[in-house]
Formats: sequence, structure tokens, C-alpha cells
Amino acid sequence: MTDLTETVERIDALFEKATRTPWAVRPQEHDDWGIIRPVEPDDKGLRLSVAQARAVGLLSDEQLNEHRQRGTDPYGPNANLIVELVNAWPLIRQALMSGELRAFAEKIVALEDRAEELVNRYHEAGLTKYVEETMCEALEENGIDSDERLVFDLAALARTALSAELKEA
Repeated sequence: MTDLTETVERIDALFEKATRTPWAVRPQEHDDWGIIRPVEPDDKGLRLSVAQARAVGLLSDEQLNEHRQRGTDPYGPNANLIVELVNAWPLIRQALMSGELRAFAEKIVALEDRAEELVNRYHEAGLTKYVEETMCEALEENGIDSDERLVFDLAALARTALSAELKEA
């Protein structure tokens, strides 16, 4: 894995060379789907597009017509993600370099380790059904379909497991 400082330095170099920020998605009335432009005009008074976001795969004519009728941008989520990350880079950089994000990540890793330890302990004690039910409840509480079990709130699981452990003690 690349060192965090090296990554920040690479992104800083790109940020300095890129069109000045902030950027916006489709800021002009007749912009096509996914167009990204600077909010402010350049020295010549122009706001030339800096990028056009697209989506993986082709959209059917039916899907495109639905977006036209609703007045929505099918590439908007991708364009918005790009714009938000670029515009937020100074804050992201500050958090990365100050160690706040690293400290938060370490807490999450510790929580994951603790949750895994508790889950293993419950499995060893023959409480597999309880653990599975607890995971499903955590998924449902967070509005996550049980088919998406890879994406769940570990903190909710850890809280539930810790709560149960404290009651047993």
C-alpha cells in the first residue's frame, strides 16, 4: 500500500495543476448530462467544461427517456461524486494530515476486531443463531437488505454484542 504522505503529495500536485475550484455539475442552462464546469469563469470570462461523467454500461432508450421526462441526469451521481471530492480536497487533506482520519480509522479497526472476537466467542459457545439474528437486525435497522450482508453497520453489531456480553457478566 502506498504511503499516505506520498498519496497526498501526488493529489496536491494534481490539484495545483487542475482547473481552479470550486466545480459544479451542469451549472449552465443547456449543459449536457454529466458536464462539470468551474463555478467561476476563468481570466477570459469562460467556464469551459473540465470533465463529463458517464456511467458504466449503456442505458437503454427507455431509461434515457425516463430521465428526459423527469428532468434528471443519469450521470449526475458520478458527476456529483467527482465534484464533491475535488471541492472537498483541502478539507480531506487537512483531516488526513492532522491524523484525525487516521485515528478514526484505527477506532473502526479496533471495533471490527472486537466485534469479530465477540462473534467468534458466540459461535464457539453455540450461539450461532443469536449472532445471525443480531446481524440481520442490525442490517434491517440500517435499511440494508439482508442480501447485502457484506455491507452492514459493524458498530451496531459490536454495540449489540457488547451489550449482551455485559448482561452475561
